[in-house]
Amino acid sequence: MVYSEIVTSKTPFLEVTYPELEDRKPRFSLFHLNRRNPERELFVKDFNEKEFIGEELCRIRGRESAHYFLVGINPNSLARYRQVKRYGDVNSRIYSFLIGSYDFKDPNKEYFDLSTLSFEEDSIDRFLNMCPNNENKKELLHEILDLIALDVFMGQEDRCGKNVMFEKSSDGYIHLAPIYDFQYSIKTSSLFYRSVFHTFRSDRSYHEFMEKYGEFRDLLESYSDEDLYDITESGFNKNSMKIPEYQKGFLKDYSKKRRQLIKNILK
Repeated sequence: MVYSEIVTSKTPFLEVTYPELEDRKPRFSLFHLNRRNPERELFVKDFNEKEFIGEELCRIRGRESAHYFLVGINPNSLARYRQVKRYGDVNSRIYSFLIGSYDFKDPNKEYFDLSTLSFEEDSIDRFLNMCPNNENKKELLHEILDLIALDVFMGQEDRCGKNVMFEKSSDGYIHLAPIYDFQYSIKTSSLFYRSVFHTFRSDRSYHEFMEKYGEFRDLLESYSDEDLYDITESGFNKNSMKIPEYQKGFLKDYSKKRRQLIKNILK
C-alpha cells in the first residue's frame, strides 16, 4: 500500500519545510524540527503502513513502541517551521509524503543496539548475563520472549541487531527499549523466523525452544486469538486512515492463516 490509498481528507500530517531536500539520503534521514525541543530528532523514512499496525499491536499488548505519523515535506517553502495539517487541505502534488517518528530516548538512560555487540545468533542467555541480578534477568527474559512472540505473529522478517535496542537505567537494570521497525512483516505465512535472538526453522525448533523457555508457549498462545485485521483497522482509525478495499481480503486471510499457524505450532 502507498499513502494515497489509505489517507482520507481527515488524515493529519506534520508539514515539514526541508529546503535541503535534494541533499537528503534517498531512503532515510534525521533532522531537528521542534524549536522548543531542538534536541529531539525526527526520524523520517519511506512511507509504509506496517509501522502503524505494529504500533497498535504493541499498544494492545501493553508494550512500548515508537510512535509513527505521516510527514509531508514541502520543498517549495523557504522558511523552516512545523504545522499540523489535514491531508485534504493541501495540493498533494507539491508534497513528498513519508513516515516519521520522534526520538524516544530518555536522556537519563543509556542506549545501545545489538549491532554494537559481538553476540552470535541464538544467544539469549548471553544477553541476560548483562543484567546485574536475577530479578532483572527475569524481567528482560520476559521482554525478549514477548518480542519474539509478537514478531512471529506479525511475520517479522527483519529483527536484526540494528532493529533491537536496549536501555540501561542508572541502577544498572537493562530492559528492551521501545520496539520499532515493523516494515518487513505481514508478507508470508511461513513459520520460519530469524532474529538476533533466535531462529525457528520448523515445528520442532519451536518445541525445543518452548521446552527451554516455558513462558514462550503461553505468550505465543495468547497471540492465537488476536485478529490482525481488527488491529490494522484500529491503528488506521486512530490516524484517520482507511484500509483499501482490495487489501481487506488479504489482511483477513493473512490473519486467519497466522492464527492457524500458531495453533499448529502449539500442538
